[in-house]
Amino acid sequence: MSSHSFNYVMTTLADITEEVAAFYKALAQEAEEANLKKLFTRRAEGSEEDMSLVVRARKEAVLELGGLESTLEIALEPVEGVDIDAYREEMRKAMETGRTALEKALSVEKLFCELLDKLALRIEGRFPSASRLLKQVSEKRAGYLRELSALGGDGA
Repeated sequence: MSSHSFNYVMTTLADITEEVAAFYKALAQEAEEANLKKLFTRRAEGSEEDMSLVVRARKEAVLELGGLESTLEIALEPVEGVDIDAYREEMRKAMETGRTALEKALSVEKLFCELLDKLALRIEGRFPSASRLLKQVSEKRAGYLRELSALGGDGA
């Protein structure tokens, strides 16, 4: 079973979100169709907004559990059962594989939603505010997933 500290998980999640933003920026630059260029640009901007929510979730966990005196305890709190490094690697692979940009984006969003949902569940008891924010990000990304699916990405 995988176990990482809360600080490691949240820092890595922010990094992943930044990588997803860069992925969408690259797709937007490569897109020839105007509607795809616009879609991927919006997804890049949305990912940047999501990164600020992830950082906010980490900060709220500190405030929720007693402020600065408990920062080290919170930072070292284990988050078990979610191998965030494996998700990161799978997402990186998804960014490189797939026949179309839509398929790549769909695969990335599926993995990202799954990761966010698992993390939100794992931290819910100890960090309810952070969990709520991760669920909020996941719900937003699930909307991206539905939109990408409607455009014809099949996730292959």
